[in-house]
Amino acid sequence: MAGSFNVCIPVRVNSAKSHSKRVIIRFPLPYKVGDLQHPGNAEEKIRSEAATFIWIRENCPTVPIPYLWGFGLPDGKSVCDIM
Repeated sequence: MAGSFNVCIPVRVNSAKSHSKRVIIRFPLPYKVGDLQHPGNAEEKIRSEAATFIWIRENCPTVPIPYLWGFGLPDGKSVCDIM
């Protein structure tokens, strides 16, 4: 599945502790966000979207949004289970 700026990959995660879960992994398309011409644009997009999810969850709890399990940056750094 692809949108204007991301490609989304549906994944089913199986766990011995619980039922399987369906998740979506989103990747920004570097050629769409201008990362080739302006390195860092993809990272800024990821950080901005993660911060927006966190802000909405903390300040607008009645607004339904997907659960953010984590995110990874192009340099290999990652944050997991942040919400």
